[in-house]
Amino acid sequence: MPCAHDIVYAGMCCSCYESVPTAPPASNTNKSSPSKELKRPGFLTTSSDLKVSFTALQVLEDAEKRRRIETRRLVLVLDIDHTLLVADSRHKAAPRTEAAGVKAPEGCRFLRIPGSRQLLTIRLRPGLQNFLSRAQELCQLFLYTHGTGAYAQAVVTEIDPRGLYFGSPPRLFHRDNTPQGLKDLAEIFPRGTSEDVLVVDDRDEVWPAEVRNAHLLKVAPYLFFPGDPRQSGSLEGHVASQAVCQVPQAASNSIGSCMEEAAADQQLEHVWRILARVHRMVMGRTGTRGDAPSNLHVGTAVRSLRQKTLAGCCICITGLRRVADQKALDPITWWCKQLGASIVDDLRSACSHLVAARRDTEKYHKALAYQRKSDGARPHIVHPGWVLRAAVTWQRPDESQFLLTAEGELPSFVKIWCQGEELPPWRPDEDHSVDKQAMAGLEVAESADGEDSLEDLLVQQLESDEH
Repeated sequence: MPCAHDIVYAGMCCSCYESVPTAPPASNTNKSSPSKELKRPGFLTTSSDLKVSFTALQVLEDAEKRRRIETRRLVLVLDIDHTLLVADSRHKAAPRTEAAGVKAPEGCRFLRIPGSRQLLTIRLRPGLQNFLSRAQELCQLFLYTHGTGAYAQAVVTEIDPRGLYFGSPPRLFHRDNTPQGLKDLAEIFPRGTSEDVLVVDDRDEVWPAEVRNAHLLKVAPYLFFPGDPRQSGSLEGHVASQAVCQVPQAASNSIGSCMEEAAADQQLEHVWRILARVHRMVMGRTGTRGDAPSNLHVGTAVRSLRQKTLAGCCICITGLRRVADQKALDPITWWCKQLGASIVDDLRSACSHLVAARRDTEKYHKALAYQRKSDGARPHIVHPGWVLRAAVTWQRPDESQFLLTAEGELPSFVKIWCQGEELPPWRPDEDHSVDKQAMAGLEVAESADGEDSLEDLLVQQLESDEH
């Protein structure tokens, strides 16, 4: 019987030692016959030298999934830049900086890129090490960045020198070992088995729609260095462009003026709480260790918990520029719907919120009139930062912190963390009780593949079995 060439390393079959041609990572060959196509098992290695057949992938992925179930762990894919840390790539320090005794700004450090004579100044997001330590207890951690391989490896050496979180060699995907374009979970799990995968990224638009809808835990970009071009990109850039002088550097022209805002950042603590809730919803259903999997897709937990955030809110939006694609939802509208709010085009007395980027619109003045009739109770007139805060915390923000008042300077729409703010104590048992009720009554809008209704039935059946 001829060799199936199930495992190929550097172009040679590991069983028969014959030379086997392999397609490059971005190749579209053999699309009609996936069983004959060789793929890198990204969940085991980031090296493109190792390729295995579809049959071998099935065996390996199933074994890995069983191992994760036995250890009650999900998969967590983390972005690097503006998610875990921020690097000042515009002003690179000269090599003599260290030798001359020049120190990095307070709270920052220098990062040397292998093969380069220059240094980058980086600042880790507050609470990073604590977050990684807690997250690795619940998840197997991967890194996926659009940065270069040399830069990404230098970052891993800095934040995980002993390989405690990302392994050794690290589970690290970057520009040099993945195809160009959108990030793709198939680089890690080629068969598309991503039912236990979560993604943390500040840029939701770099992922395909199926990941944004069901796997993504969006975070606010961590900004520290003045003039960071990230301030004008993605959802935050769209929001910042809605009013004059909303880009943070307009008010912060030095590193010193950025330090207070950066120190107030509580994003990773919020991500941890979200992660723990999703983990308990998914892995908490398997009973004791070693039980059969619950078959509950993380997407079901993500959508149900995320939709609780603004559930019951009826929102009207004004003052936002329309996106170029008239058929597409603008980012604020899209996120409001993802967070469980209902959206109306015309402001009415039943509306709970007006999200306003300007004061000179008819809807804004109509909302003021409604407030006068209701003694200021409804609707809440908030700026788009209220939606940003909800999207990255999965908690309904305090409207009083995001008011668009009738007088005074417009507030910064992208400044969502408040100085001196303390998070309330986390009570996981209470959250889990509420989360289970939400899952039982979940009504998810139909997705393109039409599977949501089946998932709803599965959730309801699981809940009834527990009782």
